[in-house]
Amino acid sequence: NTLDRLGTVYTNLGEYKRAIEYQLEALEISREIKNPLVESYCLSNLGAAYANLEEYTKAVEYEEKALELSRQIGERLVEGNSLGYLGVAYHGLGEKEKACNLLKKAVVILKKIESPEAENFQKFIEKNC
Repeated sequence: NTLDRLGTVYTNLGEYKRAIEYQLEALEISREIKNPLVESYCLSNLGAAYANLEEYTKAVEYEEKALELSRQIGERLVEGNSLGYLGVAYHGLGEKEKACNLLKKAVVILKKIESPEAENFQKFIEKNC
């Protein structure tokens, strides 16, 4: 989905509010066309953007939905990233033990599928857990 990709580009540029606009639009379309794979990516990308904005409650809301959907459809990359960003969000909310457990689960999944994101979450663990 082009809108989802644009949202990801803006996230990578640090323009999280603009990323959220595109991700919300992409989420709506993915639901209209009943594409759960794209929907799971949009939900997780929204959670990541909110985590980066330190809006941790919203991040948790989106990542929990992404995690549930990714597990339903067997999408391991979204599952791993959602666990990781849930960990980041819970850390931001002061729930360190829960955060570290989620982050460790994320790293296991992401390493198994050889995602470079595993390294980023591993660094977060080393610094914060």
